[in-house]
Amino acid sequence: RETGMLLALRLATAAAGIVAVYALGTPRALALAYLTAGLAGLFVAFMVTRQSIPDLRLARPSSDALRSMLRDAAPLGLATAISIAYTRAPLFALDAIRGSVDVAAYSVAQRLTEPLAIIPASLMAPAFPLFAAAAAGSRPVRATSLAVRQASIFGAIGLGLAALLVVGGPWLLAALYPDGQYASAVSPLRWLALSLVPAFANYALTHLLVAQRRTRLNAVFVAVQLV
Repeated sequence: RETGMLLALRLATAAAGIVAVYALGTPRALALAYLTAGLAGLFVAFMVTRQSIPDLRLARPSSDALRSMLRDAAPLGLATAISIAYTRAPLFALDAIRGSVDVAAYSVAQRLTEPLAIIPASLMAPAFPLFAAAAAGSRPVRATSLAVRQASIFGAIGLGLAALLVVGGPWLLAALYPDGQYASAVSPLRWLALSLVPAFANYALTHLLVAQRRTRLNAVFVAVQLV
């Protein structure tokens, strides 16, 4: 159910964005389209949740429950903040060292690879409850075997996408930008494409850490990536 709603939200966002671009063609209209799709997704998710949990009550948790939740969530929040930093910091560093031309080339390559992360994220949604159930049932071998299987599947998907971008990257850039102003993006596109393989496999492994309540290790891992 969660995966279906996630897919519906992505499709609604894409549709609203296309309509906004062709109808008004302004950055503000595109931003408004994203906001509208997000609010619609939030409303649908809330209604589905209410239907699934008829006695749902939005009440403040107890102090102990709140402290426990914050203790678990804090490392995840830190990891999220660091991951934002390591995906955006290169642009500022590149601008300072090489200039805006190289920033533009890298940004184009990043825009073509970064959204592909939605694939393992979507596929992970229905698998994560299995991780959590295995971890809660004190079955670490089962949880690890699930993680290895998912990591292998995701890695194979990443490998296929990487092969397509490595081989077809120049053609794709030429099709999207026929005037050739981003021809220099071919090299970073190929390297970023290769990074999809470990990144996709890592989705399963980091979710295993979360299921086992080892979120601090996840935060340390992301910090190493930033360095």
